[in-house]
Amino acid sequence: MKGHLEAAVKRDKRKQYLISPLSKCDALIVTELIESLGRIEAFDLRNIIEEWKYLKDETILSLLTDLNNKPIPFEDDEETKREFINFDGVSIEVTAIKRIDVVEDYNYTTTRMEYYIIINKDFPDNALISDLRFTYFSSDLRSKRMEYLNQHLSKYIRTV
Repeated sequence: MKGHLEAAVKRDKRKQYLISPLSKCDALIVTELIESLGRIEAFDLRNIIEEWKYLKDETILSLLTDLNNKPIPFEDDEETKREFINFDGVSIEVTAIKRIDVVEDYNYTTTRMEYYIIINKDFPDNALISDLRFTYFSSDLRSKRMEYLNQHLSKYIRTV
């Protein structure tokens, strides 16, 4: 149980009644939760919450525990599949790749050219992938790796 809820239970000095009082705001919160559960199609949970104040607490707790212990069905359809590619030792979710840049820069510390493949360059920090950089010390090797990347990504590209 969350700490703040546990503390509230300990502060409650009333005798156990069949139905404990519920504030108006709590009732509105529960009503909104029930609506939200219906919108995301969590109907099993919604039905349990709707019966919350009609059934004994132990019954509700048992129903919720049973529901939480049920395995989640996995639908193996095109919309739920997540495709990954392994590129230079990194597994990358294909749908997270929005842009690939080929960049080269002179490294003054090592005094040599460095060649990069950068996935989602300059994307915001909250993006799934941002500035994922692969460094190569020859343009030929970078070109070969870019060719490999394009070849493996081409099967995921949909044309309209």
